[in-house]
Amino acid sequence: MSTLQAFYPPIESDSSTSVETTSVTLNAIVETSTPSILSLPINNPATFISVYESCLKPLYTLNIALLDKLHNRSNYSLLLIHMHQRFISLFRELNDFKKMVSLTHASNFSDSLSNSCFVRSLLSGFDLKFRHFIDDLHSINSQIFSNAEYWALSPLATIYQKIISRSDNGEIFVLKETDKLECLRLDVLVHSDSLKSYKKFGGQFDAKAIVNEDLANFHNELSKCFKSDGFAPQSHSHSKLFKPSPDDYKIATSSQFKQFNARRLQLLGLFDKRIF
Repeated sequence: MSTLQAFYPPIESDSSTSVETTSVTLNAIVETSTPSILSLPINNPATFISVYESCLKPLYTLNIALLDKLHNRSNYSLLLIHMHQRFISLFRELNDFKKMVSLTHASNFSDSLSNSCFVRSLLSGFDLKFRHFIDDLHSINSQIFSNAEYWALSPLATIYQKIISRSDNGEIFVLKETDKLECLRLDVLVHSDSLKSYKKFGGQFDAKAIVNEDLANFHNELSKCFKSDGFAPQSHSHSKLFKPSPDDYKIATSSQFKQFNARRLQLLGLFDKRIF
């Protein structure tokens, strides 16, 4: 497995699988009234899989961005590591479903209705697991973002609130419009520490400089613990003042940045921690 695949699980695609793309872009009424993805007006199982993937991708990217910002700063990083492993497990299940749909199409399975019902029955179990996962993820992220000012996470908190919301009766809803979700995923990357480092080092991967930068950030956080105003909100942080430009979005979508980001995360050992 390549470095990129280790941190960004490949979502396999198959050109022979028909996807109802018109059903994926949903209107606001459907988007805010369906906590379960399987309750959407979609007939094609492949489209359900696409919606699940679209929901998970920005949340997965956000989980990594939070881990990057909180490692050596908070024990929440251990919970984020745990959620990272659960993300990987869900992506693998979706890939298995995608292979199944692809194989049934390739074999020219004549009873398409039975085929669709069979895959949908499998997805019903995944849907329950997905909703439990979102509940757990929201529980952790809500705690983290309750201190968004102190952690300088306000931009990421705003992005998160566009993806996940809670109704008055406590039910959690996930945005299901794929185009918007992809834009929010890019928003997360634009506000990530990796993009800041990429720009700082002119796109060059300098392992020593990256490690020294991380150590300097750790020492700065440690010194705050010995100051009387150490827990004051970081009102002048880079994250809060940073205004992304069109060039930042071009960087975030480039293959060079993807390689830089994956190598940097591996170098810093963010996924080496474990919960026993």
